[in-house]
Amino acid sequence: MASVGRWFEERPEALAQLRTRLRSSYPHLHLTVSNRVARADGTVAIGANGRELSRFHLRLILPDDYPDSLPVVFETANRIARRLGAPASHVNPDGSLCVGLPAALRLQYGPLDLVGFLDGPVRSYLLGIFEVENGRPWPFGEWSHGDKGVREFYFEQFAITDGRAVCALLGFATRPQLSWVALCPCGSGRIIRSCHAPVLRRLKRALSRRELEIAASAFKGAE
Repeated sequence: MASVGRWFEERPEALAQLRTRLRSSYPHLHLTVSNRVARADGTVAIGANGRELSRFHLRLILPDDYPDSLPVVFETANRIARRLGAPASHVNPDGSLCVGLPAALRLQYGPLDLVGFLDGPVRSYLLGIFEVENGRPWPFGEWSHGDKGVREFYFEQFAITDGRAVCALLGFATRPQLSWVALCPCGSGRIIRSCHAPVLRRLKRALSRRELEIAASAFKGAE
């Protein structure tokens, strides 16, 4: 059976272009491919008013379906990892940095390549960590980790707290064609066009069908 090609194997020109962009924007990060895994290693500086505030050692692993899925980020100098388990750690159980909920990042930033991901979500996250390290509160909103955080996010998006209804709405959003005159799955008794259509349109523009299916799975079996 033939193996599935990685993005950099199917589109080597994309890898070359990304290396050029990364070298220009983040000269201390180096993009390499080893054992069929693409990753960027090095340091990223954060600053304000033209002054460097701090520098973080990072490793960003690009997924096989990049840029459809976002990179996974690790801090490699044991500066953030030591906060694992603390209330404001923002570190996932596997040690990766909880830069943000992917769906929320998609809605906020739109499509993100590696450089855009560094410019936006990663830089904001590092500034937040810097604030916490200096005794100030986490400056951004936050959701719980894992499926609980996914549920919190979509409860906010749909402005309802019925998990079954949200699951039905997300399932509806995965359909190739939507019938806007069908009854809204939220149970309001109104047609979708007069109910949750704006949210569904926004989600369908920002997220892939796979991402919506994964989100729906966070509600299955949950109270």
